[in-house]
Amino acid sequence: MTQACFCPSFIVSVAGPWLVVLGAIITSRVIVHRLTDYIWLGGGRAIDDARTLKIARILNGLRQAIRSLTDFYASLSRPVDDAARFYPLATSCTVNENGETKTITWRYIRPLKGPDPSCVTFLAVNCEDEHQHLVVKFVERYGELVHKELMAMHRAPELLYCGDVWPGTPQRRGCGLHKMVVMKYVRGETIDKKYRSGQVPESVRKTVHEAVKFLHKKQFVHGDVRCPNIIIEDGDGEEDRRVKLLDFDWSGSVGEVRYPLHLSKEITWPKGVEDYMPILPDHDLQMVNRL
Repeated sequence: MTQACFCPSFIVSVAGPWLVVLGAIITSRVIVHRLTDYIWLGGGRAIDDARTLKIARILNGLRQAIRSLTDFYASLSRPVDDAARFYPLATSCTVNENGETKTITWRYIRPLKGPDPSCVTFLAVNCEDEHQHLVVKFVERYGELVHKELMAMHRAPELLYCGDVWPGTPQRRGCGLHKMVVMKYVRGETIDKKYRSGQVPESVRKTVHEAVKFLHKKQFVHGDVRCPNIIIEDGDGEEDRRVKLLDFDWSGSVGEVRYPLHLSKEITWPKGVEDYMPILPDHDLQMVNRL
């Protein structure tokens, strides 16, 4: 999904009768990601053609990937520009506007979380409209319906696309469960930066509370109603009229969505919030009360 800075490579480890394939890239630092599980290479008395074919497909895919990388580096001009070094290859999506299908293309500007290698959210600009900035993020899950519900009441950024990274192409299978989300960029400040004293105006808190209660009536939960995920959009008029909620990665239907594993230990979560536990409406309300 992401093009590396220098020398993307594959590490194939064979330890005894086990095989594992890892991918390594060098951006501003070395990043290594496991691409396969440990795979048993030993034989057995039982017929196991499916496992043998799986190993063959992995090795064949590895061979094709190495050839593709070799061709890619042979075609590069020097020096390599930033767009080829640091940003995802996905630069377009198809949207439906007023009943018409059109393709949006963009170029990336910067990661929205700085140099953190775990950042999967990027600021981009529309190639056909330099005044329109976009947010492009890559996720394993996304509360699209929740985002759209709040967008309809002007409490979330305009969502343009949520779907396969490369729809309808062979590469889509290489992304696993990952999806691409594209929305219009909201200029403004999150409330943790805007109200550094910690004194969030009651009118803003009330607006967030109303938005969350609206979701609960629809049997939805947000899951991460914290200050960094609430923005006051730039503009005129009362601040509470410009409140928008962000980050719908964990959002979804009550009884269906759960918190991810490995929740940050640096955040004081509401009572009852634990790794992989169901996300409850009461958790949202506790977070609102803490604003």
